Amino acid sequence: MILVTGFDPFDGATTNPTQQLVEHIVSRRLPDVAAYVLPTSYRRAEAALTSAVRQLRPSTVCMLGLHAGATTLRFEQVAINLNQARKPDNDGELRHHQRIRETGPVAYFGALPFEPMRELAESAGETLDPSRDAGGFVCNHVFYTVSDLLANELPDARAGFVHVPPLDGRRFTGIAKLLETWLELFRTR
Repeated sequence: MILVTGFDPFDGATTNPTQQLVEHIVSRRLPDVAAYVLPTSYRRAEAALTSAVRQLRPSTVCMLGLHAGATTLRFEQVAINLNQARKPDNDGELRHHQRIRETGPVAYFGALPFEPMRELAESAGETLDPSRDAGGFVCNHVFYTVSDLLANELPDARAGFVHVPPLDGRRFTGIAKLLETWLELFRTR
């Protein structure tokens, strides 16, 4: 089972391309893929994702988030055990300089296959750039939370996070197709 997640709109936006990508995957009705839109909330996203992982026991978790300032896809290499946000989540909660797991490791490396994903992105006319970490907001929070959960409960499973730039209609279609090719990759690697 492959689990794909995105987020609902946040910070006053009315749309989030990762929500639309998840809805696209849901519409494909793939029997070995589950896709969820997470709330942009530390507590609710963690609870929803923890529940989904424990119920589905996926072999791969591919999390997507919006990076409004990006122009390319960004492959986040590290999930850091730190919430470091300057703005509150959709529930109004601000987490600044706060560990995610008090006794957890400092960080987890993402485990999705970067090079094959990058090659597929290039074939689709997109760029997948490596990025050090997923920031300090809810994206990093869920990346770390899932990585920690898998390390402790499903050590053979893998997780990773990709930030998506804002998308227009044509680019959205291309990235939705690219995501489908990544799913095929995850099935075989």
